[in-house]
Amino acid sequence: MLVSVELFHAHSNNLLGSTPMSIGNLSKLTDLELSTNKIVGSIPIEIGQLKSLTTLYFNGNRLTGSIPVSIGNLSKLTDLQLSVNKIVGSIPNEIGRLKSLTILYLNDNQLTGPIPVSIGNSSKLTDLELGGNKIDGSISNEIGQLKSLEEIYLSGNHISGSILASIGNLTSLAIFSLFANNITGSLPPEMNNLANLEYIFLSNNFLYGSLPENICLGGRLKRVAKLYLSSNLLVGKILEELGQLRLLYVLKLNNITLSGNVPTQTGMFFDLQQVDLADNKLSGLFPKHLKLCTNLQWLNLRNNRFNGVVPFQIGIFSLFEMLI
Repeated sequence: MLVSVELFHAHSNNLLGSTPMSIGNLSKLTDLELSTNKIVGSIPIEIGQLKSLTTLYFNGNRLTGSIPVSIGNLSKLTDLQLSVNKIVGSIPNEIGRLKSLTILYLNDNQLTGPIPVSIGNSSKLTDLELGGNKIDGSISNEIGQLKSLEEIYLSGNHISGSILASIGNLTSLAIFSLFANNITGSLPPEMNNLANLEYIFLSNNFLYGSLPENICLGGRLKRVAKLYLSSNLLVGKILEELGQLRLLYVLKLNNITLSGNVPTQTGMFFDLQQVDLADNKLSGLFPKHLKLCTNLQWLNLRNNRFNGVVPFQIGIFSLFEMLI
């Protein structure tokens, strides 16, 4: 028997069948990578006997069943990837016992129930990917304990409630993705603490109120490159201060009942490549200052109330497509 094996990599093959219960005998195993195969069945509870395991990859298979609670025994685990399977049930509370965990990918399964409060104990997490499931409930305050978090993907679930002020504790966060959920309320001003934030994906929710000032005021969110707030219940005007986001290259504000003019400061987005302001109540002259955005490739202004003429300079942009 291979009881002394420490590393087992068999990813990207055509492995069939289920994971044998005898895998629990490999007590010295540190790396188990079986991703991108055709493995079926559930993860055996014996997986919890692999106390030396630091890396566990089962992503891209055909696994069913639930995540065994015995996974909480893997105290040395740093990287857990079970994404793109057919795993059901809820995320076990025992996940919070994995104090060394830095990467947790459970996306694109059929997980239900809320995100366990115990996840706040995994304080070393840098990447949390739970998108494409059926997770419900609200985001707990304990998420704010994950101060090492750099990327959080919760998109495509049934998460409700509001974004809590504790999100402001995640000062290392670069990617914040919550699109296609049932999030309500307004964006908390504490988001202005997220000085490393680059991508904000909050489209297709039920956020309400005015376009959030904290996204562009205060001068701290200077790294934002992608801003998606479309298909929410936001109202009001596009703030002039939005022009402070000098690194912005994708701006999606369509279908949120915006009114007024497009401020001239938007012409200062020299890296801007995509703008979607469709299905609002924007008015005034066609925003000629967009001609200064020489990297613009895609502009959607349909279903608004603009008038005037389209400046000829718009036509000199390379790879440009305009929908009006």
